[in-house]
Amino acid sequence: MATFRKRSQLQNNSAASVGDLISEIGRGVAQAQQQIDAATLESFKAMYSEGDDYARELRSIGYQPTWYHIPEASAEVNLSLSMSASTSTSTTSKSQLFGTTVDATTQNQFNFSSELSSKLSFKVVPVPPPISPDQVAVVPQLEGLTLANAAELLAELGIEFDYANDLEKDSELEVKEQAPKPGSMISRDEKVVIIA
Repeated sequence: MATFRKRSQLQNNSAASVGDLISEIGRGVAQAQQQIDAATLESFKAMYSEGDDYARELRSIGYQPTWYHIPEASAEVNLSLSMSASTSTSTTSKSQLFGTTVDATTQNQFNFSSELSSKLSFKVVPVPPPISPDQVAVVPQLEGLTLANAAELLAELGIEFDYANDLEKDSELEVKEQAPKPGSMISRDEKVVIIA
């Protein structure tokens, strides 16, 4: 059986409210997903912003970097639970459930038996699901290309575009500017504007 020097000692050692514990795990999953998404975005930008032959060959066969996503994360934590109550007025009291993780340090320091611990199990799932990657596009580098080559590249990537003025007649003009800038993420219903 557990023998604590003081119950508050265990609580102050590494205790947190159970709600805070679950929130912190959820934040950790969200941060992991953000890092995964950032790596994929960098791959997209590298592939569609650069004009090297390797990237061009990958685009020509329809290659797109893979989007990875954490569909759900399950957690199972051994906890020593304690209840804390405080009185805010003469008629109301507030109770809060605290949990202390049961690890080797806790077991040794407080002579705690892990057989007496509680298990907290929960899942973190994304709601609503993330948007589909095919709804976004990365704007490629167009400046320096001819209007004909820029139009061909945008068509290949499935990105709609407009000319800033009546330029379609001279397809050999060079693209001087573009909006949005190369590497920008746009939705599929947005258009790129080409300026020669």
